[in-house]
Amino acid sequence: MLRKSAEPLGRALPTDPFQAMKSPSTFSAATVCLVAFVLLVECPGGAHASTRVGEPCSARGCHSRAMVESFDKALLAEWEPLGFQFLAKVSEALGAEHARAHGFQGSKQAPEDTSPPLKTPAWHVSRLKDRPAVRILEVELPGVAEDSVSLEVTTDKQHQRTLSLSAFRPGHGVEYQQQWRLSSEVQAEKLEASMADGLLRITLPDKPTPPAMRIAVEARAGEDLGAAGAHRGGDTPIAMT
Repeated sequence: MLRKSAEPLGRALPTDPFQAMKSPSTFSAATVCLVAFVLLVECPGGAHASTRVGEPCSARGCHSRAMVESFDKALLAEWEPLGFQFLAKVSEALGAEHARAHGFQGSKQAPEDTSPPLKTPAWHVSRLKDRPAVRILEVELPGVAEDSVSLEVTTDKQHQRTLSLSAFRPGHGVEYQQQWRLSSEVQAEKLEASMADGLLRITLPDKPTPPAMRIAVEARAGEDLGAAGAHRGGDTPIAMT
């Protein structure tokens, strides 16, 4: 007596090839079934007659094979890149999240600036009543020590002088910077500076005004200057050659 096996000896191919295409594991088998089915129906000579190397096939059979190949390529083009594009996007997202978790934003982010913030101090200029030729520049630098203040006078190519101030407040991480253009009346070599209670006091003396020179005029009779030497016009300057 033969005992019937509960399990089938082999797995039959799905009758609907389009349903088989939905599973990637049976995609190749479904494609083969679809190709064979279309060739048998459309080409009377069979698949053997239309696929033999070097033997021409009918126009209808060649058209059917080209249609199946284009359909097969279309399915592959839609199915294959989907997984790779998805994995690429997931990898990119995970990489960006990992970078943000460790304090980075990718290669485009510049390193964090750790330099102290710059501030412009308050200042004003006045003149002494008893010494009108002296200017006083007062700069407010609260919490700054005397040894943290730097003053420098520089001269550019146009002989323009600039007074530069730089001060640092260590406790609060604040740096003060300011520049002033000195007029031609200021004696830069005689600048003086003092500091008390966060107030910097800079003395800017003016250059002494040269005294007026009196020129004696002598009378010289009998000398003719000629037309070229005659000049009128009061204090109009005369060009000397």
